[in-house]
Amino acid sequence: MVKKSLCFALAALLALLMCSCSFIDSAMEEAGLDPDLREKINTAWDEVAKDGIKTVIDDAWREYGLGRSLEWPDKGNGALLPKLRDGKTEFAYRSKDGSYGCICVSGVSKSKLAEYKENLMGLGFAETVAACSVSELYSCDGLIVGFTDLDGDLLICYGNSAEEIDAAHSAAKNGEDAAVS
Repeated sequence: MVKKSLCFALAALLALLMCSCSFIDSAMEEAGLDPDLREKINTAWDEVAKDGIKTVIDDAWREYGLGRSLEWPDKGNGALLPKLRDGKTEFAYRSKDGSYGCICVSGVSKSKLAEYKENLMGLGFAETVAACSVSELYSCDGLIVGFTDLDGDLLICYGNSAEEIDAAHSAAKNGEDAAVS
């Protein structure tokens, strides 16, 4: 019952925020505010507030377990990767210094994975080739992200070099104990 109430409250809050944005925009126009100021406020909303709302919703999702897990590394290089908003995070491993690690996600649809890879490319990642245990790799500014299968689940490995990707992949396959983010 609490979960349903919380979900309903979040949906109502989101609807209220969406309606208030158009109301605020029309109120600013009626007040005769400078169009440049209105544009700056709209840009701030698009670039900051929407991400803040997504973060609040993700936090509530994790806190109350509404539907699926969105656990994601919050330290080190893993925190630089956008969250995959599909499936369930089985575990997240990271090295002690956070420079490399992996995230195991189950139940990811092919379409959501393709969308995630397109999102990475939009952030500046490009497909790359390196000699390591993970065949599909993307890199950007020294950070490498690789995708592979682990017993039917998706394994997302990240690091600064092919050696770090191999270490993360090996740790995930062997179930080694490590710092969990």
